[in-house]
Amino acid sequence: MRLIKTDNLESFYRVLEAMIACRIDILAYLYSHGYVRLVEAGKGIRVYHFFSVTGEKVRIVLGEDGFLSVVPLELPEKKGVNQKK
Repeated sequence: MRLIKTDNLESFYRVLEAMIACRIDILAYLYSHGYVRLVEAGKGIRVYHFFSVTGEKVRIVLGEDGFLSVVPLELPEKKGVNQKK
């Protein structure tokens, strides 16, 4: 599979949206470009964390009805790391 390069989060979202519209399995695409972890599942909805090999971290929400949400995943900073003594 060819890597689709994106400049920012919006273009990454558009790529995923187009893949869904064309009924392409986006999980297979994501697995080929990083690490995907299912973090929440409900009736008709799945929430994944995606960590790309280039360092991007996003939260992806997929619904059975075609719903898609992509949000940057910010990990909480460690307390006391940037504090002066």
